[in-house]
Amino acid sequence: MHWADVVASKLMQRGPRHVICSGTSISGRPHIGSAGDVIFADVIARAVLRAGGESEVVWIQDDMDPLRSVPDQIPKEFEAHLGKPVCDLPPVGGVPFVEHFVRPFLAGLAALGIHPRVVSGAGLYRGGLATDLVRIALDRADDVRRILTQFSGSEKAEDWLPFSVVCQRCGRIATTKAYGRDADGRVLYRCAGGVAGKRGIEGCGHEGAAALTEGKLAWRLDWAARWKLLGVTCEPFGKDHAAAGGSWDTSSVIIEEVFGYPRPLPVVYEHILVGGEKMSKSKGNVVALEELLEVVPPEVVRYLFVRTDPNKHKDFDWAKLPQLVEEYERVERIFYGLEAPSPREDPEEMRRTYELSQVARSPPARLHQVPFGHLVTVVQIAPDLEGVMAVLARTGELGADLDAPSRTALETKAACARAWVALHAPDDVRFSVLATLAPEAAVALTDGQRAFLGRASEELAKGPWAADAIHDTVHELGKSAGLKAGDAFGAVYLALLGRRRGPRLGYFLASMDRPWALERLAEAAHRKE
Repeated sequence: MHWADVVASKLMQRGPRHVICSGTSISGRPHIGSAGDVIFADVIARAVLRAGGESEVVWIQDDMDPLRSVPDQIPKEFEAHLGKPVCDLPPVGGVPFVEHFVRPFLAGLAALGIHPRVVSGAGLYRGGLATDLVRIALDRADDVRRILTQFSGSEKAEDWLPFSVVCQRCGRIATTKAYGRDADGRVLYRCAGGVAGKRGIEGCGHEGAAALTEGKLAWRLDWAARWKLLGVTCEPFGKDHAAAGGSWDTSSVIIEEVFGYPRPLPVVYEHILVGGEKMSKSKGNVVALEELLEVVPPEVVRYLFVRTDPNKHKDFDWAKLPQLVEEYERVERIFYGLEAPSPREDPEEMRRTYELSQVARSPPARLHQVPFGHLVTVVQIAPDLEGVMAVLARTGELGADLDAPSRTALETKAACARAWVALHAPDDVRFSVLATLAPEAAVALTDGQRAFLGRASEELAKGPWAADAIHDTVHELGKSAGLKAGDAFGAVYLALLGRRRGPRLGYFLASMDRPWALERLAEAAHRKE
């Protein structure tokens, strides 16, 4: 059984209706790990629907969080605003700060078929929705301190209150300390200084009294409060929150003992790695969702998260992304009965993985698949999409019965292949077909290779212009000419690319205009300089 269906089964034992929640800090551009939260939530929600329940995906933009560091995408002048809630920051290029980062993230999620109900953290507090729970947390501050000490080992002063006020003078939330309440129930605080990220920030020294709508609960209470406010029954989250004494340990007790609401079903996941390393701004390997969608189709992005249990490592390498796409394509062929799984594979689980990888709730009625690896070759032969389609039509891979959805998916896949080649392909994958025969290539050919190319230009003109037939013809001609396979294939590559290696020869030649390619081979056969 697929892991999402296992989670859905557990949820259905609790009841028929479920809210699966995720949240993301908006102190910078959300990365693919942040997207993973929402993808997992969407996959679980779909599994609940399949199990006969009702489900909703909620995504919280944590826009009351302080600015902890200045993202690369915004001016350094924003350092003057460190410690302020991101919802109160100046616009970036005329666009509100939060919207500047949220808009492309939500667009990326929409491309994945995910349309969550978006909830603003600031809206929950400033709109008064969280006020009753803030009051409960303040009234029971002693219990909160006890729980924090018992489960996380965190010792809090006796006057500590689990509420962060936005300073009424300097506008910072990371620098205030709440220490009491006045007769009207307002929170007394002083702006004494704090930390944003790893950087100390001086407070402005202001002391005042704030309404319960002028700040937010401390994180572990904030997490628990949103569960009750939104009726959350399940939430995926990273393993750092699940560490002993971490956020989950304390929040799951606070929700029940302080707020009187059942803890949600947790789904703990491993962080996604890039090239075997955790994403880090200092390493320069942070990947945004929109960057990944530029080079692989949306179904493959979903597949990256759907294919294995959330608690298993997920790693990708920019240079090896075609392998991920090819893995997805194999599952696709198995789903449509065009390839059989191995004896050790569970065909039903693989079919379910494919279903949950789809942008639409239901997979297409039929399959039209052009392998990504082949498109990587074609996009380097054809200069644009029109040219790509012309090549595929010439090779019979663009049938007349191609429907509109399949054509759109193919166009997306081709665009991704072109972007991957331009941005991430290793040098040995990139090539360029020579407009004219390079003199150095002609000189590099041996007499035996030139004779072979002459025969090849004649024999390839007779048989079918198809990948397997071309490969077999070249191989046999090279063998009969006494050439090693590498020297025979290398001669063709020299004639067309000016180098001894290239893409899979059969598919490569089949993608080219036949008369032009054969004329080039004949030219190389008769030219020595």
